[in-house]
Amino acid sequence: MEFKLNGTTINYEGDPELSLMTYLRDVEEIISPKDGCAPEGVCGCCSVLLDGNVLKACIAPMRRIAGKEVITMEGLDPGKKETVINAFAIEGGCSADSAHRESS
Repeated sequence: MEFKLNGTTINYEGDPELSLMTYLRDVEEIISPKDGCAPEGVCGCCSVLLDGNVLKACIAPMRRIAGKEVITMEGLDPGKKETVINAFAIEGGCSADSAHRESS
């Protein structure tokens, strides 16, 4: 199957049930989607854009992205990336990983 990832066309022939998050992190080495609660899909640390809509990558199988466009933080233009980073800081966001370590 084909899809676009951050503007690049990808031809994927692997496991259609592999989670998008696992593919992004393990195959493409894209680290912005985090594993905060996989496979629950409740925290949002793994969020990416799929055809312009938010998608939780930890619960999305690869078969779901066929023919679509995935954008991660790495694929955002600098202005949009800065906006996201600033909003995260203003709202006091933290990654699930750091929240988990603090509660341990």
